[in-house]
Amino acid sequence: LEFSLIKNKTFDTIVFISEPTTRFAPNINDYEFKLLEDLLNVFDEVLIRLHPTEDEYKYDCITSKFPKVNIVIVKAYEEDLLVTLSKSKLTIGLTSMALYTSYILGIDTISYVSNSNITPSIPIPKELIIKNSKEIKSRNFNKKPLNINSVENTFDYVVKCILRNS
Repeated sequence: LEFSLIKNKTFDTIVFISEPTTRFAPNINDYEFKLLEDLLNVFDEVLIRLHPTEDEYKYDCITSKFPKVNIVIVKAYEEDLLVTLSKSKLTIGLTSMALYTSYILGIDTISYVSNSNITPSIPIPKELIIKNSKEIKSRNFNKKPLNINSVENTFDYVVKCILRNS
């Protein structure tokens, strides 16, 4: 079974879920920037999904160092989250609820918390939480996402999963 809103889509994209800097975690950019740089060193194609409050140029200082990597930046208001996730073979970020959505849709998901004081507030299994970006290379990502072909069916499925997991 495969989750995809895009018919006949092959899951070959790494989706990086960005998070905004807040006054409660002003150094979160340090962790995000390090993680993104590590991803761009490992993968040939990375889609960066920006948070609705973020500037589209947030990562230019990093992405400009990787001219051979296919990098796509998606603004939240340009594409529904479910469409973005339908392109993902691996979704990775820090603690965003978008990671939980990815996880309950059956997409391989990683919450990266580095050696920081960040604690994921999303209910995903501990084995999906990593503290060292080098662990990404050693992971085996073969889980096939679920086959849900419409937003309506996806919403129903997500609600059932949330209720079942709570």
